[in-house]
Amino acid sequence: MATLSAPRTPRAPIERRIFHLLAASLFPTLSFFVPKTPLMLTAAATAIAFVGMEWLRLRWPPLNNLLTRHFKRIMKQKENRTAFASTSLMVATAVSMVTMPRAAYTAGLFFTAVADPFAAFYGERWGKRRWFDKTIEGSMVFLIAALLIGAIIWAGGLEVSYWVIIIGAIVAMLAEAVPILGLDDNFKVPLASGAVMMVAANLI
Repeated sequence: MATLSAPRTPRAPIERRIFHLLAASLFPTLSFFVPKTPLMLTAAATAIAFVGMEWLRLRWPPLNNLLTRHFKRIMKQKENRTAFASTSLMVATAVSMVTMPRAAYTAGLFFTAVADPFAAFYGERWGKRRWFDKTIEGSMVFLIAALLIGAIIWAGGLEVSYWVIIIGAIVAMLAEAVPILGLDDNFKVPLASGAVMMVAANLI
């Protein structure tokens, strides 16, 4: 639901936005050059390593303190007691690569990589009307950025109709805005948009 004159969200360090863009873009970019099987296995192994690290970090305070001290510029404040957003992203990357065709997981991950930080950057500074967990202005920027990056990767040879990209971008925007069981945006956006694009590709 939208309200006027929403309170401003604290601004995240620009380093976090840049790190998010680069990290989330890694595997979908490599998918244009590396065969799916070795890339999928690498993503799965990396996700398992990240989950193992999280399990150890959250149970061993010295390790948690060390990591949060060194990476605080790219962390959310709550992540000193919850999983890192990068772990949610890595798990979503692995799951989407294992369960979805290349077009679906590549587009979904690029939506997360590009549209999410642009939307957050704009919404934190100029967003005025809130709906669900985000601002309407930020969500509109998310959709525009998703459509633009979708057009770029589609023109680059992604084997899917651009109508499917449009549907995926809309779903990604909604998944980012609507709270779903407390799931991190880095987890729900690529999986929700990728799953819908996978279905839509078989219908369009």
